[in-house]
Amino acid sequence: MRWLDWSLVAHDEASVTLTCAVRPQPRYEWQFDLQVIYALNPVGLVMTCRAVNVDSTEKLAREFTNALDADGPTVIVVPTKPQPAHLG
Repeated sequence: MRWLDWSLVAHDEASVTLTCAVRPQPRYEWQFDLQVIYALNPVGLVMTCRAVNVDSTEKLAREFTNALDADGPTVIVVPTKPQPAHLG
């Protein structure tokens, strides 16, 4: 996803929030919006990634689960209809 156009949407002394829109491409038919938050806390750097499905497909949810299977917490948001991402 690093080749996508990311936008800075918020920042403060301890965090930065970036977003981008992933749209259909050859051999990849899904649409979703990504949000990444990098935040410093007393333990260190915490990264939170949210993906919001704007197409509503079960296959996309399975692919995200497999692709983002990483150590530590991962949040995957796949609503049944387009909804804005909520922090919290």
